Amino acid sequence: MTVLKQNVGILRQQDQVFAAQILQAPGGTLSIQPAKSGMPTALFNSRYLHSAYDPVREAERWAEERVKDCQAGETIVLLGVGLLYHVEALREMLPHDQVMMVVVPDLSEFADCISVRSLEGWGERVMWLTGSMTDMAFQVTQKAKRVRILSYEPAATVHHDTYEHFRLQLRDHLAQQLSGTLHIMVVGPIYGGSLPIARYVVNALEGLGHRVSWVDHSPHYAGYQNLDTIRDHRLRLTVQQRMSETLAVITLAHVAEDPPDLVLALSQAPLTMAVLEQMRRKKVLTAMWFVENFRHLTYWQQMVSGYDFWFVMQQA
Repeated sequence: MTVLKQNVGILRQQDQVFAAQILQAPGGTLSIQPAKSGMPTALFNSRYLHSAYDPVREAERWAEERVKDCQAGETIVLLGVGLLYHVEALREMLPHDQVMMVVVPDLSEFADCISVRSLEGWGERVMWLTGSMTDMAFQVTQKAKRVRILSYEPAATVHHDTYEHFRLQLRDHLAQQLSGTLHIMVVGPIYGGSLPIARYVVNALEGLGHRVSWVDHSPHYAGYQNLDTIRDHRLRLTVQQRMSETLAVITLAHVAEDPPDLVLALSQAPLTMAVLEQMRRKKVLTAMWFVENFRHLTYWQQMVSGYDFWFVMQQA
């Protein structure tokens, strides 16, 4: 029995229509060549989708980094097909009962893959998504409450526009599913580069269907800037600190008047440890998105313990 027929038999157990479509797919999308290790690797338009030396080890390293972020209860949705080395590696590292889905945008590419790579022992534990992007997004939301999208970029770039369409469709479906379920209070800084990002966050959360309260401290910037006229350096810092403390209390007042499910602060948001502690006592979850370079700007170390969740932009 050929590898292709064996794999089609495995796929047939999950989706008979998909298995039949694979047998009809023309193939020839990928150029299959042996890697230095002896395992097959693939090229698309003369560009390698996997290592030309050791695609298995490359996939293992990729999966080792991604599995660190995967949490229990999440459905993992993977973009990028190629020869599926990365899919197999991640599947083997995830808990046996964690749901994993792979978006298959091109049947011909998939047919090339399973003609040389066996699914036996791991492919049975992957849900293969096919059809239109709308159909696939719907399939995800029907089976998943919490979704984590992972992208294997060397293979995903082959279908970049298609995957972007899928992401948008999935976002819209999730927004409909979650609409109105969370009240998120976004707290922005008085000024600086984090301010426009905070506004983007508000728009994004609203686009996902959440109710968003925007605590905008930027109208106080003129007054804060006017404090620079105080010539005494120590006195100026003291007054600036007192103003920040006042704005923190104003934020707390907003929380008291309309309690959110989550307070999401951006870098430089005027929230003090005392106010964060009061929020914690009120059982209000807090999160900080530190959209600055945490390696160079280390003032965050004084505040990190005050938040329930802390997110950075760079990999730790």
